[in-house]
Amino acid sequence: VATGSTPSREHPEYYDGGIPWVKTTEIHWATITRTSETVSPSGVKAARLRIFPKGSVLIAMYGQGTTRGKSAILGIDATVNQACAVILPSNTLTTVFLARQLQLSYTTIRALGRGGNQPNLNLSLVQSLPIIVPDLALQQQYTQFQMQLECLQQHYVSNLTRYEHLFRVLQDSAFRGQ
Repeated sequence: VATGSTPSREHPEYYDGGIPWVKTTEIHWATITRTSETVSPSGVKAARLRIFPKGSVLIAMYGQGTTRGKSAILGIDATVNQACAVILPSNTLTTVFLARQLQLSYTTIRALGRGGNQPNLNLSLVQSLPIIVPDLALQQQYTQFQMQLECLQQHYVSNLTRYEHLFRVLQDSAFRGQ
């Protein structure tokens, strides 16, 4: 488990350099394939950022509203700020199984936050999270099932959008007497 940092904003040359940089606002239970900000190689060096590999799992350690405790999968190699915990890929735990387990534990993870006005998680708390590690074959089976469900969900959402559009067109035509 690791974290990142934030390059100094006083040095604009540390930003817009094409290296993805994840903030907690981008952690939303999904696979992260792009970021709103990037850092430069000089920003990576100055802030001692580590570039984490695709397949790492992120947890938002703090943030406003419901952000703290959310998780996501890195779909790209990326750096992160200090508010993100990163769990590196493992040979004993599939990324999808881990991310889903963290998502299902969201309320429990949020409740671990410590501090005054805005409770936060820290690396020690994230490292101490109880993680179930079943046989790898079962995890892989679960991962395949989860991927099939996501495909079905995307299919249904796409069809729903198409049907809603068709309904609006028909409704508009009906109100015009056509």
